[in-house]
Amino acid sequence: MFFSPMGWMEDEPRRVLADERLAGLPATSVLEAIGRGAHRPREIAGRLGVAQTTLSKLFQALLDASLVIRDIPFEASERDPKRTLYRLGDPALRFWFSVYSHHRTRWATYDHAAKAELLASHCGAVFEDWVRGVHPGARRYWDGTVEFDMVRDEQRRGGGRRLVVSEIKWRTAPAESQRLLAQLTARFERSSLAKRHRDVRFEIIDASELPRLAQLQR
Repeated sequence: MFFSPMGWMEDEPRRVLADERLAGLPATSVLEAIGRGAHRPREIAGRLGVAQTTLSKLFQALLDASLVIRDIPFEASERDPKRTLYRLGDPALRFWFSVYSHHRTRWATYDHAAKAELLASHCGAVFEDWVRGVHPGARRYWDGTVEFDMVRDEQRRGGGRRLVVSEIKWRTAPAESQRLLAQLTARFERSSLAKRHRDVRFEIIDASELPRLAQLQR
């Protein structure tokens, strides 16, 4: 749908932005910047060479159209713009701007392993979003050099609540899961969350848990 010579998804951004009445270079440039790894407002503005304040209305329009998602860390204030990140919300547009746009001219030269790695990376990012959506109140978390894919509260069986910190991977081997769990636990101790929460559970989630998570979504 994307990489074939007559791939009908090739023109997807223009169609989507036209439907949302956001057609034009500024909106496309913002989506391109986010797709290529700029997530903070100042980084996006820097890539475009404009003042950050000039993008406020455009950010809001992209949010209203669900083309962009605003990320705020777990327990952070919704009113704290300094900790806000922007990500592409529509999976097809995320693929277009994160994978297709800067690999389309070389795609035919890649071997199967290289193509599979790019696709797995995209699947992992979409899977992360989906898992967080299954758990109400779940969010990403970052402070300093520490980042967690998902943090949420859960009700303990015996009463009370505890924090759950999760690493989300598209694929993991059993041996790798134990290593990732140890790394996750060590990273948590370096985070500011560790100063506020002592009752914590750690977990590794991968695509093998899709059936269980799908039941939760129902």
